[in-house]
Amino acid sequence: MSTAATGSIEPALGRSGVGRALREIAALLELAGGQKFRVRAYLHAAESFESLKEAAFETLVRERRLVEVPGVGTAIASQVETLALHGTSTTLDKLRASMPAGALELASIKGMTRKRIEALAAALDVDSIAALEAACEAQRVRTVAGFGAKTEAALLAAVHARAAEATATAPRLILAEATEEAEAFTAFARACAGVVEVAVAGEVRRGVEVVDRIDVVVAASEPARARTELA
Repeated sequence: MSTAATGSIEPALGRSGVGRALREIAALLELAGGQKFRVRAYLHAAESFESLKEAAFETLVRERRLVEVPGVGTAIASQVETLALHGTSTTLDKLRASMPAGALELASIKGMTRKRIEALAAALDVDSIAALEAACEAQRVRTVAGFGAKTEAALLAAVHARAAEATATAPRLILAEATEEAEAFTAFARACAGVVEVAVAGEVRRGVEVVDRIDVVVAASEPARARTELA
């Protein structure tokens, strides 16, 4: 965070970015089997900061008055100040480092516990839902200790169910609307710390008349920081 001559500040993360980071901490704590009251505390704090106006958030950070936000104690206030200043925190970095790549994404699949995520990451380098789907379809999951054909089939069915649910609930857009949203996100992403290149991909790039999903490819010199801002 820097202070300009006018006294305004430019946080590494604004209130929404801090909210996303706090939610990620809560999700990682839950996946790690952390105490439920800590998970709830981070989720409550995320809601509190997301409800603030950006100017009010910046003032609280600048004046170090974050503990005045309802439900925020000194420990979380310290976390938020660090997140706002640097875009990450020791707690978030340690939690991320304690989990395999893609752990939160994989945890959204029914039946994917931390133990299973770690086992598949170690044995098959599964680090995403797409990688899990490919491993199941190739019948490689069943070869990992603790898994079998039935578990493999159940996980594949869960992947397909999640995809179907996402497709059913996702709004479809005409190309002009999708292009406008893609351009708005691209402009936002380019302004985020650590992002070096952004490109529209998928159906929008191909000019499909009715778009089911908007794909944007982002390259970053600081992936962890960019992921926090863009999540």
